[in-house]
Amino acid sequence: MKPLLMLGLIAMTAGAPLSIRSSAPKLAKAQCFRSADIVNWTAPDQGTLHLRLRDNRVIEATLRGPCPNFDSNDTIGFSARATRVCRGSDLTVVGTVRRVRHADPPYVRSCDASGFRTLSAEETAALPSRARP
Repeated sequence: MKPLLMLGLIAMTAGAPLSIRSSAPKLAKAQCFRSADIVNWTAPDQGTLHLRLRDNRVIEATLRGPCPNFDSNDTIGFSARATRVCRGSDLTVVGTVRRVRHADPPYVRSCDASGFRTLSAEETAALPSRARP
């Protein structure tokens, strides 16, 4: 029997799909959000953003680096590739960074998110005040 046909028969009998699934972390359908729902943010480090949503949920976004170390003096925006953001690849963070030197003009950087997770109320309360959106 041909190898591909044999693999197909094995997959069908095992009930396994032949499609390749993305390994990127994805939020459950109920946890998806719209970029317009983001009302506040903090950046505890260069690889993480904490996003507060209108419904008071806090989402931890992992950024695909290298990204600037955003702080509250920066202006950032969010560009979504879909109506509802459910995967890291659905969201890009665009920031105007001003801190190089006072005489330098601001520069624009963008970073893609690589994953999300919703923080529990306990995790949010445990965040240091500077990291809590």
